[in-house]
Amino acid sequence: MADQDKVFDCQSCGACCVSDFDAPDYVYVSDEESDLLCKKRFAAWIYEERTYGKPALSMRTRRDEQSNCRCIALQGTVGEQVSCAIYDLRPEGCRKFEPGSAVCETARRIAFGVSDR
Repeated sequence: MADQDKVFDCQSCGACCVSDFDAPDYVYVSDEESDLLCKKRFAAWIYEERTYGKPALSMRTRRDEQSNCRCIALQGTVGEQVSCAIYDLRPEGCRKFEPGSAVCETARRIAFGVSDR
């Protein structure tokens, strides 16, 4: 399938919100984003860690049935039907993730073993 013919339906994918490695810090949250999420009662979805000796805020993750690390805000079944519980409040790192980009293709390969999905 030619690149321009690929369909990138994010709501049936979710690959960008999972990883095959134990990396709970894969989406960083700014202080402003943290404040907004806390005001909306999502404080438990953020945690502080130390990165390069400095505190850093990140979105929490959890293990799914396949032992993949996935964002705690991701709802549904990856590869079938997914949604984001905080879509309107999602961090800048999530907003920058472009469907069909090289990073998207890599996430799809990791999650599904193929890039045409």
